[in-house]
Amino acid sequence: MTDNSVTPETDQKQPRSSPRLVVVGDIMVDVDVHCRAERICQEGPWPVLSQQKITSRMGGAGNVLEMLFALDCKAILCGLVGQDDYKSIPASGSMTGWQMTPGRTTTKTRFWVDGKLTGPRWDADNTTKSNQQTADAWRRIIATFRPDAVIVADHGKGAVSREVMLMLGGLGVPVFLDPVKSTPNPDGKYPTAIIGHSHEMPCWNWARCGCVVTKRGANGLQWVNSEQTGSLPSQCRSLVDPLGAGDQFIAALAYQRCMGAEWAGAIRWANIAAGMQCERVGCVPVTVQDVHQRVNQGRPAAE
Repeated sequence: MTDNSVTPETDQKQPRSSPRLVVVGDIMVDVDVHCRAERICQEGPWPVLSQQKITSRMGGAGNVLEMLFALDCKAILCGLVGQDDYKSIPASGSMTGWQMTPGRTTTKTRFWVDGKLTGPRWDADNTTKSNQQTADAWRRIIATFRPDAVIVADHGKGAVSREVMLMLGGLGVPVFLDPVKSTPNPDGKYPTAIIGHSHEMPCWNWARCGCVVTKRGANGLQWVNSEQTGSLPSQCRSLVDPLGAGDQFIAALAYQRCMGAEWAGAIRWANIAAGMQCERVGCVPVTVQDVHQRVNQGRPAAE
């Protein structure tokens, strides 16, 4: 079996060739409007933009799903989509677990002018929250899928409710959480790992999670678990677009842990993947081969 970790040491017994993961969280549609600035408007001091093209893709929890597919994982997605626009959501490898809600799916529209990301960003949010009925439905789907781990991608849009957090805590599989301040308290059923910026960490005792990774943007990350602590610099060589770096990190970290990598090696591998994501325009998922090539470039030539 090919060893896909940075280091050969492992602390899990049965690494799998194709991990099975469930993503639970806020499904979004990311829309990119690409324009060219032609002249200054006569009505005010702003440019007149000529639209070149519009592209859309899965965002939020859907973005994590696509990144898992790029890592050769088997994965399904549990989230909320709006009945007004679900048919227009970009095709994904899995619609299992999609729950229909009134209104629309959360949509984020970004503007690119002359090839550069600019503001403002236009958001339209789903307003429905998951409930006990949703949690019970997702529990049945997850039990049938029999995952090795679960990734929770909480963007505070309603999919990750207290009922869902309690349900996930009782599954008996590792749970990797990308939180927001409002992520509900799991009432003692703490995730295996929590990954976020310090200002994103929820208002409960998240320090009791098995592993805590604090993202520090251009300054890299810090991490701590019951046995080790560490810090790593950013692995982004040339920043192009930071969009999706956090999704890439948690997808790569969960993948590596399911493959049997110990924490330090898994975090290093995920940090490389996240850095490579920042070097790309938009969310173009990083593959196992991409990371291996980057790792090999950093090794000294054999004597």
